[in-house]
Amino acid sequence: MYVYHNVVDARGDSASTESETFAAVEDAIEELDQLTRKVLMHLNTSTVLVTADHGFLFQRSALDATDKTVLGDKPITAFKTKKRSVASG
Repeated sequence: MYVYHNVVDARGDSASTESETFAAVEDAIEELDQLTRKVLMHLNTSTVLVTADHGFLFQRSALDATDKTVLGDKPITAFKTKKRSVASG
């Protein structure tokens, strides 16, 4: 069984809801805990693995100017550019 759970991403990836990231993590942990208990009780299994596709860096307070860096020009090989990342190949 594969379950995709996107509560944290759904709230944390939007500027209008990114302040809810920590609450989203708490909600996700609770929901996944409940789900794993149901799987263990009702699906005749003894093992459940929970993994994550990535982590995140987030803080509630604003960054100082010295904490930020500026990307002058995006690399010519960049194929995806977002607020916090550049994917380049």
